[in-house]
Amino acid sequence: GVGAAALLAGVTALLIMAYQMGRGAGGGYSKPKRGSVGGSVVSQLKKIVGDKNVHTSGVEMSKHGRDMSFHDRHPPDVVVYCEEVEQVRDVVKVCYDNYIPCVPRGAGTGLEGGCIPYEGGVALDLKRMKKMELRADDMQAVLGPGCIKNDINTWLEPSGFLFGPDPASNPSVGGMASTRGSGLSTMMYGTTAENVLSMLVVTAEGKLIRTRQCT
Repeated sequence: GVGAAALLAGVTALLIMAYQMGRGAGGGYSKPKRGSVGGSVVSQLKKIVGDKNVHTSGVEMSKHGRDMSFHDRHPPDVVVYCEEVEQVRDVVKVCYDNYIPCVPRGAGTGLEGGCIPYEGGVALDLKRMKKMELRADDMQAVLGPGCIKNDINTWLEPSGFLFGPDPASNPSVGGMASTRGSGLSTMMYGTTAENVLSMLVVTAEGKLIRTRQCT
């Protein structure tokens, strides 16, 4: 109908505008500036998280170059493990200042390639961030991004609580929050989006913000 044709025309116009905005002055597409992960950057990362938490070779490269999907493996230049949110902030700030891609990773159970570092750079592994604090009177739990779904419910069960979203892949809570994770129980409990009240977020610039306060 006329409405569908108008919608299609509008979408096409937006796509053309986006393409034109992405073209550089020379007429070709201008890719973002890409920095290299040299010795100076690696030294900065080690200063933030410690030598043992920074890897530039070996099995860590291969492991962090894929998820559970069919997508090709793309190893990062360096793997960084963080345990505190301030470390995440500082690592992201180093990447931002040096134009280095930074890809966060949780359980690595995704099927869409979301944690694959296609452009190399830093694979930021958050699975060691497993803080779990129960605020029973408020029916709230404070969780680190590395907490695994099944572990959360095993921990909550003695108190009579449940984290309702139920993705079958048993992902990390950070992965669920970043993808609005859901599962067979969604009709009753909602997706992850309806169950997350507040987040402490590290922005792409390396700034730390809280989305809202819990009551």
